[in-house]
Amino acid sequence: MASVECKVLGIVDVEKLAEVEEAVQSMTVLEGWPKEVHRVQMRAEGRQTLEVVRNWKAVGCTTVVPPQNVALRQESEPMRGAPAQAHAAEVRTVVECECDPEDDVQGFLETLGYVVTCASVRRGTVYHLRLSSTQLPVEVFVYRLHKVLDSQNATRIEEFAPNFAVVEALVRCEEGKKMEASPAIAALRDKLAGVVALKKPQEMLR
Repeated sequence: MASVECKVLGIVDVEKLAEVEEAVQSMTVLEGWPKEVHRVQMRAEGRQTLEVVRNWKAVGCTTVVPPQNVALRQESEPMRGAPAQAHAAEVRTVVECECDPEDDVQGFLETLGYVVTCASVRRGTVYHLRLSSTQLPVEVFVYRLHKVLDSQNATRIEEFAPNFAVVEALVRCEEGKKMEASPAIAALRDKLAGVVALKKPQEMLR
């Protein structure tokens, strides 16, 4: 299924993590839960990059129970030009295919010539917010990032930056509504400005 994702990111010192979560929780939270995401990026010569994404509604359970869902994911390049500059977030088209959690999707891709280029585990809390009745809902994921030392074993991990956490704000929508996501992202960015600076991912690389 194809959709559009509008995303901004922020980095925060772990000492301010409670302050960030308190600020998020002060908004209209539709729902929230602990979340763990295991992402494996894979490439093959002459083919587009694919990502195997496994999600758990819990933290620290990657080998205890199977994931709630598994998806095969492909992202486009970010939107460019004047519309991209006017948008409050980075905009990409994403195609995801839901897979059976019991299937070895990574192993299947390896038989097709794909190799693992990056693997990570993200552990934290996700919140679904609606900042106003006229704006699209926003998903905020506050997490600690870990690198996977063995792509075949997600329990062998090491925290990437122990003193920092990531704040990811995301709006998922249809292609025709991508510009409607901008006010929601901008409003969230303003509300959290005192505790974390949310930026487009490419801006953080400058």
